[in-house]
Amino acid sequence: MSYRKNLNKVKKALKQLNKDNEPENNSGQATTLRDIKKMYKSQNENLDAEKLDRKNLKKIARKRKSVTIKWNFNLGDLVAFTDRESKEHVGIIIKQHADGDFKSLNQAKWSGNVLVMSSAGRLWVNPKQLERID
Repeated sequence: MSYRKNLNKVKKALKQLNKDNEPENNSGQATTLRDIKKMYKSQNENLDAEKLDRKNLKKIARKRKSVTIKWNFNLGDLVAFTDRESKEHVGIIIKQHADGDFKSLNQAKWSGNVLVMSSAGRLWVNPKQLERID
Protein backbone atom coordinates (compact mmCIF):
# COMPACT_ATOMS: atom_id res chain seq x y z
CA MET A 1 0.00 0.00 0.00
CA SER A 2 1.33 3.45 -0.79
CA TYR A 3 2.14 6.23 1.64
CA ARG A 4 -0.61 8.47 0.27
CA LYS A 5 -3.32 5.86 0.88
CA ASN A 6 -2.04 5.34 4.42
CA LEU A 7 -2.11 9.07 5.07
CA ASN A 8 -5.68 9.38 3.81
CA LYS A 9 -6.84 6.54 6.04
CA VAL A 10 -5.19 8.10 9.07
CA LYS A 11 -6.74 11.50 8.34
CA LYS A 12 -10.22 9.99 7.98
CA ALA A 13 -9.83 8.11 11.27
CA LEU A 14 -8.71 11.28 13.05
CA LYS A 15 -11.59 13.31 11.65
CA GLN A 16 -13.98 10.69 12.96
CA LEU A 17 -12.29 10.83 16.37
CA ASN A 18 -12.48 14.65 16.36
CA LYS A 19 -16.20 14.57 15.62
CA ASP A 20 -16.75 12.18 18.51
CA ASN A 21 -14.54 14.15 20.95
CA GLU A 22 -15.21 17.71 19.75
CA PRO A 23 -16.85 19.19 22.88
CA GLU A 24 -14.06 17.91 25.16
CA ASN A 25 -11.06 19.11 23.13
CA ASN A 26 -10.86 22.80 22.08
CA SER A 27 -7.31 22.76 20.74
CA GLY A 28 -8.00 19.79 18.45
CA GLN A 29 -6.15 21.15 15.41
CA ALA A 30 -2.67 21.13 17.00
CA THR A 31 -3.05 17.67 18.50
CA THR A 32 -4.53 16.20 15.35
CA LEU A 33 -1.51 17.17 13.26
CA ARG A 34 0.77 15.54 15.81
CA ASP A 35 -1.44 12.48 15.91
CA ILE A 36 -1.50 12.29 12.14
CA LYS A 37 2.28 12.44 11.98
CA LYS A 38 2.68 9.76 14.66
CA MET A 39 0.19 7.42 13.06
CA TYR A 40 1.65 8.04 9.60
CA LYS A 41 5.18 7.27 10.79
CA SER A 42 4.12 4.12 12.62
CA GLN A 43 2.36 2.74 9.54
CA ASN A 44 5.20 3.65 7.20
CA GLU A 45 7.85 1.98 9.36
CA ASN A 46 6.43 -1.38 8.31
CA LEU A 47 6.53 -0.40 4.63
CA ASP A 48 10.12 0.83 4.94
CA ALA A 49 11.15 -2.46 6.55
CA GLU A 50 9.54 -4.38 3.68
CA LYS A 51 11.37 -2.25 1.13
CA LEU A 52 14.70 -2.89 2.85
CA ASP A 53 14.00 -6.63 2.86
CA ARG A 54 13.27 -6.55 -0.89
CA LYS A 55 16.48 -4.62 -1.57
CA ASN A 56 18.53 -7.08 0.46
CA LEU A 57 16.96 -10.03 -1.38
CA LYS A 58 17.84 -8.44 -4.71
CA LYS A 59 21.45 -7.94 -3.60
CA ILE A 60 21.69 -11.56 -2.50
CA ALA A 61 20.21 -12.75 -5.79
CA ARG A 62 22.74 -10.68 -7.74
CA LYS A 63 25.60 -12.15 -5.72
CA ARG A 64 24.38 -15.67 -6.44
CA LYS A 65 24.30 -14.96 -10.16
CA SER A 66 27.89 -13.72 -10.32
CA VAL A 67 30.35 -16.08 -12.00
CA THR A 68 34.06 -15.88 -11.30
CA ILE A 69 36.34 -17.10 -14.05
CA LYS A 70 40.06 -17.84 -14.03
CA TRP A 71 41.74 -18.86 -17.27
CA ASN A 72 44.55 -21.42 -17.12
CA PHE A 73 47.20 -19.19 -18.68
CA ASN A 74 49.31 -16.32 -17.39
CA LEU A 75 51.57 -13.60 -18.78
CA GLY A 76 54.45 -15.04 -20.76
CA ASP A 77 52.75 -18.36 -21.57
CA LEU A 78 53.03 -19.86 -25.04
CA VAL A 79 49.61 -20.21 -26.70
CA ALA A 80 48.19 -21.35 -30.02
CA PHE A 81 45.20 -19.71 -31.71
CA THR A 82 43.49 -19.37 -35.07
CA ASP A 83 42.78 -16.04 -36.71
CA ARG A 84 39.77 -15.04 -38.80
CA GLU A 85 41.27 -16.58 -41.90
CA SER A 86 41.58 -19.97 -40.11
CA LYS A 87 45.37 -19.79 -40.01
CA GLU A 88 47.02 -21.23 -36.92
CA HIS A 89 49.43 -18.98 -35.05
CA VAL A 90 51.65 -19.40 -32.02
CA GLY A 91 52.34 -16.50 -29.69
CA ILE A 92 53.22 -15.27 -26.23
CA ILE A 93 50.74 -13.54 -23.91
CA ILE A 94 51.74 -9.91 -23.26
CA LYS A 95 48.64 -8.46 -21.52
CA GLN A 96 45.61 -10.10 -20.02
CA HIS A 97 42.20 -8.59 -19.24
CA ALA A 98 40.22 -11.80 -18.98
CA ASP A 99 39.77 -12.75 -15.32
CA GLY A 100 37.00 -11.36 -13.13
CA ASP A 101 33.39 -11.57 -11.99
CA PHE A 102 30.53 -11.77 -14.47
CA LYS A 103 26.74 -12.12 -14.27
CA SER A 104 26.41 -15.24 -16.42
CA LEU A 105 28.54 -18.13 -17.62
CA ASN A 106 28.12 -17.15 -21.26
CA GLN A 107 29.27 -13.60 -20.54
CA ALA A 108 32.26 -14.95 -18.61
CA LYS A 109 33.30 -17.18 -21.52
CA TRP A 110 33.17 -14.46 -24.15
CA SER A 111 34.29 -11.39 -22.17
CA GLY A 112 37.84 -10.24 -21.77
CA ASN A 113 40.80 -9.86 -24.07
CA VAL A 114 44.34 -11.14 -24.20
CA LEU A 115 47.12 -9.39 -26.10
CA VAL A 116 49.26 -11.95 -27.89
CA MET A 117 52.57 -11.31 -29.69
CA SER A 118 52.89 -13.68 -32.63
CA SER A 119 54.38 -13.84 -36.10
CA ALA A 120 51.18 -12.10 -37.31
CA GLY A 121 51.89 -9.17 -34.99
CA ARG A 122 50.28 -8.01 -31.76
CA LEU A 123 46.70 -9.27 -31.70
CA TRP A 124 43.88 -8.97 -29.18
CA VAL A 125 42.36 -12.43 -28.93
CA ASN A 126 39.40 -13.77 -27.01
CA PRO A 127 40.63 -16.09 -24.22
CA LYS A 128 38.28 -18.87 -25.30
CA GLN A 129 40.13 -19.12 -28.62
CA LEU A 130 43.53 -19.71 -26.98
CA GLU A 131 45.12 -23.09 -26.29
CA ARG A 132 48.03 -23.26 -23.91
CA ILE A 133 51.14 -25.04 -25.15
CA ASP A 134 53.25 -26.74 -22.45
